[in-house]
Amino acid sequence: MNMRITHSLLAALMIASVVGCSDKKPPRPAKPAATEAAKYVAMARGKVEVQGGLLELKSLQTGRLVRLTVAEGDTVQRGAELAALDDRSARTELKAYEAELAQAQARQKAAEQRLPPARQRAQQLQKAARQGAVDPQQATEARQQVQQLESAQAVAKAGVEIARQHVALAKDQLAERVLHAPQAGTVVRVNATQGSLVSPEDARPLLVILPERPLQIRAELNESFVHRVKPGMTADVVLEAEPGQPPLKAHVTRLGDLFGSSHLDDDSQGHPNVRVVDCLLAFDQPPTLRIGQNVRVNFHE
Repeated sequence: MNMRITHSLLAALMIASVVGCSDKKPPRPAKPAATEAAKYVAMARGKVEVQGGLLELKSLQTGRLVRLTVAEGDTVQRGAELAALDDRSARTELKAYEAELAQAQARQKAAEQRLPPARQRAQQLQKAARQGAVDPQQATEARQQVQQLESAQAVAKAGVEIARQHVALAKDQLAERVLHAPQAGTVVRVNATQGSLVSPEDARPLLVILPERPLQIRAELNESFVHRVKPGMTADVVLEAEPGQPPLKAHVTRLGDLFGSSHLDDDSQGHPNVRVVDCLLAFDQPPTLRIGQNVRVNFHE
């Protein structure tokens, strides 16, 4: 009997302790993510790009690639040689035009040398004809000869100018057989090898260079957010592949003037009526990012 009473008392004490614990107020739940996002006035997806875009270089002439002086990852300075085509035919053509120019200059010089004595003779015969010393026909023929020589001189002068243009064009075409870096940067793509036949009509560029210019973000701002975002506004940038990393700071530099379709939204085909405006942002500090990385942009008020 005493044992039963003891067990009953223990059970009662346990129930009381549980009830007592349950009377305590439960801890407050953590704030939902929506509260954290409330400080942002707009959100958008975007990509990292370089200001002005990548430099896609094609050969300006058709020919065989005989020299490729760079590889992917190489850093180049402005004006550095990148590649060269076989230039033997171009050099031969240049020599031919230089010979043509020399001949034209010789013809012009000969015409110029014949003209002064012909003019002097025409003046003398004209004076003598007025005095009746010679037949007027001789004076007329002398004037005609001067006119012919003047025409020949004009033709020779034009021939020299044309020949000079041919030489200049041939020099330009010869120079175009060597590809130079238009800006300093890093070679990120090489689409040919030595011995390849290249042409300006090739679908792919011969070389792609990442220029030494600041990185920026091109974000696609939904039309419902456009009125909330202004140039100069600050923003937090988070890499989609690394959402747990601290956000990068940026600011809006420009809003586009045109609405267009989204190129980043994976579900854009399912919502063809969704329209976006390009929004450009500059980083407050130069980041260590790669071109083409996807980001999410949260705009501050």
